[in-house]
Amino acid sequence: MRVLAFLQIDGFYLGALVDAKPMTVVHQEKRVLDRDSEAGKRGVHVGMPLAEAKAILSREGRFVAWEEEAFRTAQRAWIDVATEFTDALEPAGQHAAYVDLSGHPRPTEVAERLADALKNRLGHSVRIGVAGSRWVAREVALRGDPAGTAMLRPMRFVAPLPTTALPVPTGAVQRLTQLGYATVGEVAQLPLETLRAQFDELAYELKRMALGGGSAHVEPVFPMDCLAERFHFDGAPETIEILEAGLQEIAGKLGDVLRSEDASAKIVELFLEHEDGAIEIRRRVFSKPIAESKILVAALRLMLANLPERPLDAVRVRLCDIERSRRVQLGLDGERSRRDQIRSVEAAVANARTAYGDAAVLRASELKEHRWKQVRRAYSAVNGWAWG
Repeated sequence: MRVLAFLQIDGFYLGALVDAKPMTVVHQEKRVLDRDSEAGKRGVHVGMPLAEAKAILSREGRFVAWEEEAFRTAQRAWIDVATEFTDALEPAGQHAAYVDLSGHPRPTEVAERLADALKNRLGHSVRIGVAGSRWVAREVALRGDPAGTAMLRPMRFVAPLPTTALPVPTGAVQRLTQLGYATVGEVAQLPLETLRAQFDELAYELKRMALGGGSAHVEPVFPMDCLAERFHFDGAPETIEILEAGLQEIAGKLGDVLRSEDASAKIVELFLEHEDGAIEIRRRVFSKPIAESKILVAALRLMLANLPERPLDAVRVRLCDIERSRRVQLGLDGERSRRDQIRSVEAAVANARTAYGDAAVLRASELKEHRWKQVRRAYSAVNGWAWG
C-alpha cells in the first residue's frame, strides 16, 4: 500500500528573510505567498490578491517579490532534515513537499517525528498530513485529522469536503457546483455513467477521488542522484548474523539496480532506525566506486565496525553520487580515441590523488628538473651550441 505525507511550513518565507520588518508581505504572481503576524491581524492572508493586500496595508506595508534564489539555502536546510526520514521527497514550492513513507510500518509516527525534527532543529511550524493519495494528504495537513480517518477510511474523510477541494480543473468544479453537488460525498454517490455524460474521460478520475483515492506517486527529486533500500526487522536483531542478513538483502537489491543501470556510487549512507524512533546516521566516502552487491556488503561491514548499542527497528542504505558509465566508441582499428585515453588517465590520476594525496602521483610535466639542467638548456638556447 502506498502511503505518503504532505508537509507545509507556515511562515517559511518571512522566517527566511534576514531583514523582515513589521507589515511585510512576500508575493508571487500577484498573490500573497506569506505575511507576518502584523499583516495577518490587518486581514491579509495567504492567497489574497496582491492588489487587495496593498489596499489594506497602504503605505505601512513592505512588499517583497519572491525570488527562488533568495530562499534556496533555507529550503535546502529543511530538506536535508526531511531526507533523514524518507528517500523520496518532491517539493511543492519551497515551503512544502510530498514525501513517500511507504516503506515504514508506522508511517504516521514517522511523519510526527519528521515534523518534530523540523521544529526542534530549525524552529519551523509544520503542518503534516498522511494518507494514501496526494490530494487527501494535502487536505489532512490543511484541515487536520486527529482520528486518523484519512488512513483508515479515506472515503469517510473526504465525503464532507466541498467539491472545491477536488484537484481538478476549475471548469469541472464550477460545473459540479452548478449541477448542485456541493460536497465530495455527493459526487461519490453519482453513477459513473452520469459523470461520463458531463465530464467525459475526467469522470474516471473524479469518481476515484470522490471515493478517497487518487495519485500516490512521489517524484524522488531529493535526495539527488541517490538510490536507497530499507529492511525492517521482525523484532530487534539479537545477533550479528540477523543484522548482516538484512544488509545483504539490501545490498542485493541495490546491486541489481546498479548493474541494470551500469552505474556506481562513492558515497554510502547508513541509517540505523532504533525502536524508540531515533535515527543514527553513518556516512562514508569511498575512493573505489561501488558497482556490485559484494563490494557494498564489504563497505557496510566496515561502517558497522562499531555495532549499535540500542535495539534496531530497521536499517536503510542510501547510495549517493551515482555515476552512469560512459560508453566509449572504438575506432575502426579497435582502439580508443586519443581523447578517451586522456580522459581515462585524468580520471585515474584524480582517483589516486583522492585516495593517497596530491603528491602521490605526478605527471611528467609536473616534475622539476635539477637547476644545472635548466642552466645548460638556457645556455644552449642563447649561444646556439651545446654546453661543452
